[in-house]
Amino acid sequence: MIIEQNILKTALLGTNNYHFEKDIFPDEIQSFIEHSRAKEAYYLDGLTLYLAYYKAGIMLDKIENISKEIPTAPKEKLPFCSEEMEDLLKMMLLEGSSSFISFFPNFIALVHKKKVILPSKYFSKISSPDRRIIEEFGEKAKWIRSLEDKNESKKVDYLSLKKAERKRDYLKLVVDKNENGLVEFLEEIFDASTPSDRLTYIKTLTIRRESFPSVVLFLENYIDKNPTKSKNIKGELIQLQLLGNSAIFEEYYETVFSKIWRKKRIKYMLLEKQELEALLSPLPFYKSLDETLEFILEITPIVRWQEMMGLERIEFLKEVKKSKTTYRKEKFLEGWMSQAIYKKDKELLSDLLALNVPFSNSDIIEIFEGDEFFSFVQEHLKLFVKERISLVRMVKLHPKFHQPWSNKFSIAFVEELIEGKTYYYKKEWTKAIWTIAPYLHSDGMKWIERKLQDEKLDSDFDDLEENFGTIIKIKKLFNQVNM
Repeated sequence: MIIEQNILKTALLGTNNYHFEKDIFPDEIQSFIEHSRAKEAYYLDGLTLYLAYYKAGIMLDKIENISKEIPTAPKEKLPFCSEEMEDLLKMMLLEGSSSFISFFPNFIALVHKKKVILPSKYFSKISSPDRRIIEEFGEKAKWIRSLEDKNESKKVDYLSLKKAERKRDYLKLVVDKNENGLVEFLEEIFDASTPSDRLTYIKTLTIRRESFPSVVLFLENYIDKNPTKSKNIKGELIQLQLLGNSAIFEEYYETVFSKIWRKKRIKYMLLEKQELEALLSPLPFYKSLDETLEFILEITPIVRWQEMMGLERIEFLKEVKKSKTTYRKEKFLEGWMSQAIYKKDKELLSDLLALNVPFSNSDIIEIFEGDEFFSFVQEHLKLFVKERISLVRMVKLHPKFHQPWSNKFSIAFVEELIEGKTYYYKKEWTKAIWTIAPYLHSDGMKWIERKLQDEKLDSDFDDLEENFGTIIKIKKLFNQVNM
């Protein structure tokens, strides 16, 4: 224990009265203590580390089959972020989930743009960081995660999840259009699922009009090998095939779909109910007459009907709207609205909107890009609210909103949000403003600030009024580091 006594004596008596070289410490320790402010503290730190180092070595020798190689973190390749950026990160962490969820994705994008990294000491405070977040915390964070990954299975065990969790993960794979992930999911879960759940998995695709070739191939093989288990899903599979396979569609179009109209004198009319049922009910995916007819109209390019009837599209749509039929004509038009959305057909969409055809899917905005996107949303803000599409949810889900808004769009958006028929309950207003705050122009923030000073404002805004100062503070700091 001579070494330990000499180290302690140096620390207690002071380096002016007692001294020996720091080389007494092993090389592995020296690099950790060389930044101590005082020499005495330097030796006390060294003693603590030395004793831990010494005891760990003794204990390590007693453990069988353990590697004595000590992993070390790699050096960083990029500089650390500015103090202002670190302050903003600390403010978001301190404020909690609302600010963190709304501002953090934009903050991470900014860190990437500036080619800097965040201090790794905050990495442990980030819940479930994805690959992009890990990258922005630098080499040390990636190294830490790689060590964790060695002890964790990277493949999700879907069978071990609860039913609701499985459905959530499956829907995310569909929304992300992760075709390989969907096949892996179905390979693991499909045979072990109930007939009802198997049907639900396929219906999720048909409802969203998503047909992935690898998924269809998996389902075709499954049905071939398990005919008795597959009776209730054959019809849904054919719908997927019709969505994604032009040869199958052409076959059905020639034999069935093109025959739903009959020419009477100079006009084409939809078949009468009995005739239509006789034509459609033998279809393997037949459900109800209305539902099957709506599906056919939606997946058949509208130009087919136009060419058959010799009409321009707007003329054709008007003819259908004013025609006399026992079927729900609005369902036909809504089916074509869905076609316009999933086929991203702007011209068809424009004609349908001119005829006041409603839409219930916020994916309608995915048709547009750039300035055209914001112009469309601003023009139809009231219509989104009328169709019960949440404006705030749109901002949260659709990445096209995740950029700075103009002053005109910002004011139009918050005016419709607060003065329109949108309704949130108390604290939900605070979450709503947190969600849109990263993108709002300063004029939009000022509009809200003035509105909160209005004595006539409903008491439901009290919580927002209390928290708005914090929102502005983080917004200002975000704008500063974004310059």
